[in-house]
Amino acid sequence: MSCKKVVVTGFSGLVGRAIINVLQNNREVIGVNYKGEEKLTWFDNVSIDLSNKSIVEKIDLMQVDTIIHCAALIPNEINSFEKCRLINSKTDENIYNTLLENEHIQLVFISTANLYRMGTSKITEASDLSLTNDYMAGKVDSEMMYSSLKNKTVILRINAPYHYSMTANTVLKIFIEKALTNQDIFFHGSGNRMQDFTHTTDIAHAVLNSISNRGANGIYNISSGDPISMKELAILVVDTVPECMSNVFASGQPDLQENYKALFDITKAEKELHWKPNISIKEGVKEWIEKCKK
Repeated sequence: MSCKKVVVTGFSGLVGRAIINVLQNNREVIGVNYKGEEKLTWFDNVSIDLSNKSIVEKIDLMQVDTIIHCAALIPNEINSFEKCRLINSKTDENIYNTLLENEHIQLVFISTANLYRMGTSKITEASDLSLTNDYMAGKVDSEMMYSSLKNKTVILRINAPYHYSMTANTVLKIFIEKALTNQDIFFHGSGNRMQDFTHTTDIAHAVLNSISNRGANGIYNISSGDPISMKELAILVVDTVPECMSNVFASGQPDLQENYKALFDITKAEKELHWKPNISIKEGVKEWIEKCKK
């Protein structure tokens, strides 16, 4: 394995942290965080506003063979879809221009499986996309831009990443918090909507395999491959919390995504990246609950 350095942008994010933790055992890593965020002392890292400046202003890229690009502004109640697309497009273009000038550098771009059209059939990398907002449209624009590079480019479309450290109020986090406080858990509709949660450590190992396999190039679905219904998830959480007094009920409200089945085909990643997920949702929930109990 090459001894050259790896740059990870957005290292303080949910996925970025997991990538740093895994890669540090295998490679020399330089983290890049947004300007103004705290600089950490336990590994080499710098602060750069990537939407306005280039990595080359603070990092000597002659010793870098891979950029893992996780940095992105995520839509929320503060950041609109339009704002996220504008900021992310500027950031992605700066990374693109850096790679144009440094063709020896491989790119691993963290994208999202939310680009796909929701349905009930298995989703491959060639499945139809549904660009429902500016954020999604921007992601596809960046994927296309990076795919045009002469550099080797691996695009990982990750699905529903989770870890016990996450702060976003996802359904998984809500269910676990309710079970830990013995509150009843409610699912909408019939509870048959299925999601496929992917542990961030598995995502990090997909990144590691992308780096190790220098011939990898293209788009890859990254998911656990083992979807679970909302009703089953609620029951799993309750059964995992020791002495939990919570009950699971239908809320009586419709689920607008009632028929959604997160059926992602990860065969391409298994064959070409020699990767497979190792942490089941049952194991991930157990880990989360054990961390909360400490």
